[in-house]
Amino acid sequence: MNNESGGKILSNRRYGKVLLGMFLVGIMMCFFYKDASAFGNLLKSSETSVYAGTIVNLRDFVDDTYIFDNYGENYSRKEDKQLLSYQFNIANRDEECAALDSDGNLTTKKPGTVIVDIKFSYKNNLSIVPFTVNIMEPEKLNVSYGNTSSIEAASIYDKDNYTFISDKDSVSVNDTGDVTVQGFKSSTIYAKGRKGEKIAVADISVNTPSSVEDVVVRAVGTEPYTPEINDYTSLSDDVPVKWLSDDENVVKVTDGQLEAEGIGNTNVSAVITAKNGDVEKVEVPVTVTNPIMAKSKMVVAVGGKKALALNGTCANSAVKWKKSSSKKVSFTDDGKIFATKKGSDKITFSVDGKEISCNVKVTNPSLKYTNLITYKGGSRKIAVNGTVDGSSMSFTSKNASMAAVTATGVIKAKKTGHVKVVANVDGKNITANVEIASAKAYNAAKKEIAISKTKTRYSQARRMSAHYYDCSSIVWRTYKRYGVNFGVNSSWAPTAASMGYWCQKNNKVIYRTGVSSSKLLPGDIIFYSYQRNGRYKNISHVEMYVGNGKSVSASSSHNKVIHYAYKNRSVVMIARPTK
Repeated sequence: MNNESGGKILSNRRYGKVLLGMFLVGIMMCFFYKDASAFGNLLKSSETSVYAGTIVNLRDFVDDTYIFDNYGENYSRKEDKQLLSYQFNIANRDEECAALDSDGNLTTKKPGTVIVDIKFSYKNNLSIVPFTVNIMEPEKLNVSYGNTSSIEAASIYDKDNYTFISDKDSVSVNDTGDVTVQGFKSSTIYAKGRKGEKIAVADISVNTPSSVEDVVVRAVGTEPYTPEINDYTSLSDDVPVKWLSDDENVVKVTDGQLEAEGIGNTNVSAVITAKNGDVEKVEVPVTVTNPIMAKSKMVVAVGGKKALALNGTCANSAVKWKKSSSKKVSFTDDGKIFATKKGSDKITFSVDGKEISCNVKVTNPSLKYTNLITYKGGSRKIAVNGTVDGSSMSFTSKNASMAAVTATGVIKAKKTGHVKVVANVDGKNITANVEIASAKAYNAAKKEIAISKTKTRYSQARRMSAHYYDCSSIVWRTYKRYGVNFGVNSSWAPTAASMGYWCQKNNKVIYRTGVSSSKLLPGDIIFYSYQRNGRYKNISHVEMYVGNGKSVSASSSHNKVIHYAYKNRSVVMIARPTK
């Protein structure tokens, strides 16, 4: 046997002995060790929470009943040295947070968590139970002057062994842990033990008093007023708050109240003397206004909103609703008047504390036409009904590049297409839809509407005679007046199918199916197919869209030219001859 082999054998033997030893120790531990559940509970609780600086006697958390059950009736506290021992848990040995002596006295030093193993050993009974001590930072409290709050430490430190004290007279504290702010300086609350230990349990920050309003605004001559102060409640026997004004020509102080004397800006100050003698000064900016109605009467539309026409106010002026004589007018959340019923009303409101009344006339305006037709380069005036003397109007185009509108409501068309123009009449928005065609298409549509109002007859045989039309001849004869002949220069109108073919060849088609009238313009021509007839796209009928959702058609069933609602069914093509 060589030396290397011999070394391996010796190593293996040693390893085997170690394993055997560990096995025997395990057997012994199983024989001797019994956990707390075998005898009851060694500890009354598994953890406690205290503030840094507290001395915790861990023996106080051991259950005497457990020791009696295991030691016997002859047990006395003098046996504790032999029965109980204390040591930091191997997984938590933060000695910077706390120090531990052999009697189980744990002196806490700084916030953190420590775990102590409490061991009971008697004869063949062994119980080791971990006990957790949570070391807390002082509680943080924000308290306003004159208010009382309770500290958590009152539930941890009993009043028989500890008293609470404050390091400053700005905060008082009683035996039950109720702190009352009576000054303006922050303070620390301590729990003072019988052994002289002084434990910081709460830091009290005193909220600084301030004005509720960023700026106080009052009207000249209004009732005396006292601004509200945040974070301040007076205590019994407190010195009354003293108010001072930087400019008594603007604001005068009388008996602790502010009187608005003259228009302008100034600062007033509240000098607060605390119960302990601390003094705090709260400055409040003040603006004095003189609000009046710009007009003696207002006009507003049913469903409309209008801002009050006021002079003599400022950016921070406040309007408050009071009443309406006939319930036709109310206030909105943003301070505007809102009308619900036509007629007359009288409203009362206050501005910066000054009461003002105003007569209101409620109108119910409307547009004479909500759908308007015009042409590129043309103009059209919006007609408004239902206004009264004093009514206000303004106009806005939703697409100024397509159509502009003047202050008097005249629409000036710039491009073909659809545009909405909004008329604001007495605070109510009313929308007009405007269709803008080319001049030729506009005139063609206008002409067909005029024809529909005359005495006409439907006839294919006499389709070119005066007062006689079929579907294609009325479109061709009308458009021919304005230079569009659909490729036919003779005196005989082409068929609807021929007109459709010409539109296709000359790039005049804009849709190949029926669409909403909102996509059409006056002068557009619509081709229909009702059956297969062998013609181009089986076109069997044509008519002109003339605006406002209507068409003009030479109708065989009516035996005349009719002006009726546009239909988008059975449509095979729509063209714009002037595009």
